[in-house]
Amino acid sequence: MKKLSSLLLLALTGGLACGATDGVPAHIVQPLPKELDPRLEPPLAPPSGIVRPLTAEETARRERELAPVPTAGLKEDGEKAIEAYNVKEKTVDGQIQEFRQQHQVTGNAAAPAADTAPAAPNPEENFMRANSSNNLYSVDCDGDLYFDMEEGVLVFMKNVRVRNPNLSMDCADHLKIYAEFVPKKPGDKKPSERKQEKEKEKEKEGEKPQVALPNGGNFDYNSIKTVAASGNVKASYTNKEGETSNAQADKITYNAKTGEIILTGSPVIITPDAIIKNPNKDAFIRVYSNGNMYSSRGTKTTFRHVDKKLSDRDKQKTNRKP
Repeated sequence: MKKLSSLLLLALTGGLACGATDGVPAHIVQPLPKELDPRLEPPLAPPSGIVRPLTAEETARRERELAPVPTAGLKEDGEKAIEAYNVKEKTVDGQIQEFRQQHQVTGNAAAPAADTAPAAPNPEENFMRANSSNNLYSVDCDGDLYFDMEEGVLVFMKNVRVRNPNLSMDCADHLKIYAEFVPKKPGDKKPSERKQEKEKEKEKEGEKPQVALPNGGNFDYNSIKTVAASGNVKASYTNKEGETSNAQADKITYNAKTGEIILTGSPVIITPDAIIKNPNKDAFIRVYSNGNMYSSRGTKTTFRHVDKKLSDRDKQKTNRKP
């Protein structure tokens, strides 16, 4: 009896393997559509436009934007200027005192009391009232601050904190903001370009080069070109829908003209739907203006609410059907 049962089982198994369908539901034995067959899924290669490496020009520009800023000379010049001013002030005070003693002048007579005038308006308060809070960016730093008029770059040094209702960013080293040069008339050149031309002319004439004054144009900080932050950079942005995204890396550059963001050095991006990170110091994440993104090898990605997203997508497809 056991031998007969075994033969029947083998026969049934062989029949199913050969395509027998007696008693088997049709939806089980129907052929698998090609678009659903995972064996026919072609290997995916990212488009070349997404994994395009930085060009030599882009690499050089980014290195310049993130380069450390030497401020020792600027600080020394400023301290010398303050010291010279203090010496001159003491000299003038001594001359005034000597004049008073010589002419027996004890001091200025008290001015007659006048009606109390209204307090002068506070320029800072007027500025704050005239601008929407969403358009104001507060930048604090523990180190030096300077503006390079020749290149149109504003630099904040050491423990920089940027605050805006929709954006906050912190970095330990420096923050550089490059402004767009706006010529006042056609043909105007940046101060740095004019300086180079004048230095070449002076060298030809055998004279000592002089600093070119920044005339004929200006840098417009309403038209920012690039923002470069260095040193454990942390950024948080909230969109119009109230969704917050965060980013962290050793260095971050943002090209305001193209909308491209590059994170280098253990980069991390946290969106409402996913966490993308790479612990390698030489790793990078590049986010393009059209939303494309590329991350170097070793990236770990964690998705959130995938089941809900798929369910919402299926509902949208169902609603679109006639």
